[in-house]
Amino acid sequence: MRSSTVKLWKTNTGEIIRDFPHRGPVRGVAWADGSAMFASISDPFVEYEARISIYDVPEDEDPDSYSDEPRLEIPFPKEMGVKATNVVFLNCNEALLVTFDDGSIRLYDPTDGTELEEIQAHEKKINAISFNRQKTMFITSSMDTTAKLYDVVDLEHIKTYKTSNPVNAAVISPTKDHILLGGGQDAMSVTTTSGKQGKFETRFFELVYENEFGSVKVSPVAIYYGRIAAVVC
Repeated sequence: MRSSTVKLWKTNTGEIIRDFPHRGPVRGVAWADGSAMFASISDPFVEYEARISIYDVPEDEDPDSYSDEPRLEIPFPKEMGVKATNVVFLNCNEALLVTFDDGSIRLYDPTDGTELEEIQAHEKKINAISFNRQKTMFITSSMDTTAKLYDVVDLEHIKTYKTSNPVNAAVISPTKDHILLGGGQDAMSVTTTSGKQGKFETRFFELVYENEFGSVKVSPVAIYYGRIAAVVC
């Protein structure tokens, strides 16, 4: 991604089925429940605004018939001064949840683009978002050195997990009441910082009590090539 194209792939063969060109660099994509549409978020480029684009891709239709143009676009005017960082469809495609580099979260109606709700979740950029298996809770990870747990239904803040460095990724364990965080310094400082100073490690927290109870440090060789950018559980 980060080019100006979204590619649709056939997973069992690795074949590219179709390209969807965008006006600016693409930062993220998300499938809707039922796989009949997807949403993308793209950055501003020259005179074009950052935006959410929603495409219809019915599985029972020939991919050659898919339109290059999105069914719906939700622009972010330049005066807003924000870029989207993550996008995901909520259960039953009732809303699009989008995170931003100013720490905010907004919900949009995927049928007409209406903004449904906005909260200020973090003080700085939200790097990633992850849901529990039932999609009833989600956790955000931020440059403000925290990860926060939210209820999906009313966007109520439930818990905060504090660290001393930017949090690049966080996940909710599917089997235990645990939270896993991955973090470290920004990419510009990776090759000049030791593992101890940069806090390049995966950290384990109790979901309910917010206490950190363990960590796994990244090897010096791995640190040289980059930071922890994602955590999967």
